[in-house]
Amino acid sequence: MTDRRVALVTGAARGIGAASVAALVAQGYAVVAVDSCAGEGPTRPDAVTYPLATREQLDAGGGAGGGRAAGPPLWQPRDDEQEALWQVDVRGVWTTAAVTVPLMLAGP
Repeated sequence: MTDRRVALVTGAARGIGAASVAALVAQGYAVVAVDSCAGEGPTRPDAVTYPLATREQLDAGGGAGGGRAAGPPLWQPRDDEQEALWQVDVRGVWTTAAVTVPLMLAGP
């Protein structure tokens, strides 16, 4: 077993998520960088689909997914957009916190 700390970052492909990955790597973390970019072009050859199987090895986590680049004003979404926003921006962050916060509070 190694003493290297492990962090999970969601929304890691760009913006705050990508910056978080860079900062954690600079601090010596092994980072599991996760993002869902379905429909945004070809998949990278090194991209994998893999569920987090060892929660016990997680030392830090952060949720940076969310946002939109186009469409009507945020306060006037269509029904399908509103559901997508809820799933990513609310449920995604809540689920990440529900899994990671208890592990971090328990300590190493």
